[in-house]
Amino acid sequence: MLYLETRWGSLVSFGLAARMLSDVLPLDRPVAPERVRRHLHAVMAREEAAMGEEPHGWAWSGCQRDLNEMPLPNGPAYVGVDGGFVRDRAGSWFEVIAGKSISGFDRHAPEATP
Repeated sequence: MLYLETRWGSLVSFGLAARMLSDVLPLDRPVAPERVRRHLHAVMAREEAAMGEEPHGWAWSGCQRDLNEMPLPNGPAYVGVDGGFVRDRAGSWFEVIAGKSISGFDRHAPEATP
C-alpha cells in the first residue's frame, strides 16, 4: 500500500491518488489525500537521507586556468512557470503546471544589423 501511495502520489495529485487507492483496493474506509502526502514526504526524506550530503555551491574540481578556458555560456536565461486548475468534461478538476525557459541571447548567433 505504501508503494502505491508513493508511486501514484508522485505522478498525480494527492487527491487523485487517494481516490484511485480507494477504488482499486478493498479498504474499510477511504484514503485521505493528506495521508498520501505525508507518506510520500516520509519516503522522500528517507531516500534523501540515504543519498548522503550534496556538494554545496557550484562544484568545480579544476584549476582557475581550466575555468578561464571554458567557453562563456549563453545568457541570461529567463524561466516562466505557471499553473492552475482545469475542469474536464466530466466536471472533475485537475492541476496543470507549465513552464518554459528561454535564453536571453546566443553568443554564437550573428548580430542583427538595422
